[in-house]
Amino acid sequence: MRALIAFAAAALLAACAAPAPQSTLGGQAAGGGVIVAGTLAVNDCELLTAPHLTNVDIAARTAAVRLRAGELPVATAEQILAAGRAAHADLVAACRGGRLDPALLARGRTNAERMRALLP
Repeated sequence: MRALIAFAAAALLAACAAPAPQSTLGGQAAGGGVIVAGTLAVNDCELLTAPHLTNVDIAARTAAVRLRAGELPVATAEQILAAGRAAHADLVAACRGGRLDPALLARGRTNAERMRALLP
């Protein structure tokens, strides 16, 4: 039984460790309805970055939905996507090796806030 639990935990962690695919503002994310997102955190450093990563994901999905609905200009959507990519990269890099880099965390938070500010 313990072996099965260990295997399941390893498989889950391996799936979470895979790099996220680059998304565009169209496609699957541009559906409608409720947006549900979450970020798995496995250590203290990730606990500090997880809420910001989740906000980046929600802002990107919201931008995609609004773009598809014609409520958001393409240029603004592209700015949101660029800020989201920068925020994601900084927030992930802020926890390399399980140690927090405060400068990268701050830069990632700034880009995440910029995304939200660009949304109408």
